Amino acid sequence: MSKHFKAGGSLFQGGKEIVPAVDGVSLALSEGETLGLVGESGCGKSTLARLILGLERVTEGRIYYQGQEITGLDYTKLCDVRQNIQMVFQDSYASFDPFYTVAGIIGEPLTNFGNNGRSLGNEINSIMERVGLEPAYASRYPHELSGGQLQRVGIARALILYPKLLLCDEPVSSLDFAIKAQILGLLKDLKQQLGLTYLFISHDLSAIRYICDRVAVMYLGKIVEILSMRRLLEDICHPYTTALLAAVPVADPRLRQAERGHIKGEPPRFAGVAGGCRFYFRCPHAIPLCREVEPVLEKVGTAHAVACHLKHELGLGEQLSEVRTGGPGDSGEIYSQERSG
Repeated sequence: MSKHFKAGGSLFQGGKEIVPAVDGVSLALSEGETLGLVGESGCGKSTLARLILGLERVTEGRIYYQGQEITGLDYTKLCDVRQNIQMVFQDSYASFDPFYTVAGIIGEPLTNFGNNGRSLGNEINSIMERVGLEPAYASRYPHELSGGQLQRVGIARALILYPKLLLCDEPVSSLDFAIKAQILGLLKDLKQQLGLTYLFISHDLSAIRYICDRVAVMYLGKIVEILSMRRLLEDICHPYTTALLAAVPVADPRLRQAERGHIKGEPPRFAGVAGGCRFYFRCPHAIPLCREVEPVLEKVGTAHAVACHLKHELGLGEQLSEVRTGGPGDSGEIYSQERSG
């Protein structure tokens, strides 16, 4: 699947530069799993979610849901699909009508799609209780709520139709650490209670490690590595994945970033990427072949695929043992501690 945008130009003249925000991505999401999609800001993660939901039109490729192609459906058929695929947005406040009460926000999907004879008030109260919101909040407006409460309202609105797939677009990135742990714990519990499937988008690998079963690492519109959580803790192949894991905070100040695989600089513009590996300009292990030939995503073991010319030569899985062992200061462990009080 690909999505290209036009960039540049002026207010009255369309852009001439083609920017591939998502460029040939292939993913399979199994029922009941949580797939993490991780990468730096601007790598195409949110665009990918919007394509799945039908908020953006696919430039090339196809999307299937339970065997049915949903690419380019008309409005009526797309509405049927959207009852089973809902989204939790990063900025809940911006996705709410400020003149709606909490009850109005949560109940709006039922009003739009039809409540099928269900009592609107009972459904709203039930879903509010499930996400940890007291009934008194039903009459409040978005500006009267905290960040954590707003995100709970966003989750409740997404769940009021009892969907099967939830697209979580950076749902905890704007929250402080303690509240983030509570929301992650809530999502984990809801998955078990309701039999949900998640596509969990984040730039925070510590959150990904806490909630996900598999991880897809995205860089400049491409998937560069897909691996299980066990593999993430034991056997990394791509230098970019190593750098992301190195950015996870640890308690030991003696571990300097340089010793933990830190990379410098910002991702290049899409227009400046041509021919070779997109990570070439920032990779500490790059060779001339990387500049000339783009690596293909290939399997390197069970439930593990990587796009790197040096995937067999680099022993990157042996690095970052301090981060992976789950000792004191490990973020995944801290999330569990914060959630339990």
